[in-house]
Amino acid sequence: MEEYPWSSYDKVIQAYQINSSKLNIEIIKDYFPSSADFVRFSEEENQDDFLEINQKTRWCNAQLTDMLRQNSEYQDLGEQSFEKRTQLIRQIQQETGGSIRQLSRVLGLGKMMVERAVK
Repeated sequence: MEEYPWSSYDKVIQAYQINSSKLNIEIIKDYFPSSADFVRFSEEENQDDFLEINQKTRWCNAQLTDMLRQNSEYQDLGEQSFEKRTQLIRQIQQETGGSIRQLSRVLGLGKMMVERAVK
């Protein structure tokens, strides 16, 4: 739980230990009579993936340009067929997480062309 900075986990544990807390945990106590019950429930494995923190790696323009130069398939995107260009732009966006404006700038393509490809 320490990795999730927005969690109130520590505050709830403190509220179990100290009766005078600013946090009202009466509803939590209805479900979990003791702090041990709450801890056990919180540490159970589950299939929830919406609580995960997904770190996005942002590429600077220079890194993105270098990556594009290394792959010959990404050369001359403006001359590719519409379908091929759209597929390649989507692929680049998924690999790098680049914004539409950044991709437009680095690829030398119009913003609307890139936007249509990634949406």
